Amino acid sequence: MKIQHSRRGGILFGLLLSALAVVCLVFAAGIYLVSHMRVESHDRAGGTDVSIDTPAGHLSVHAHERPGAGGWLACRFIRAPGP
Repeated sequence: MKIQHSRRGGILFGLLLSALAVVCLVFAAGIYLVSHMRVESHDRAGGTDVSIDTPAGHLSVHAHERPGAGGWLACRFIRAPGP
């Protein structure tokens, strides 16, 4: 009498479980970033400046209006000091 051990779907279940774990980690990282992010805008004569503080650093966007050019944006990323 032979006993057969069927393991059909074992690899597929492992891949599905791994993909689910990756999706959960990405979701948790997104929630962490959103909860620790701060966005501020400042209106001034030349346009609106926006500053974004994230756990990775500070991003500053300055609006500069030039006559005839339609305006352009200058962006500067400042890394947060290391621990």
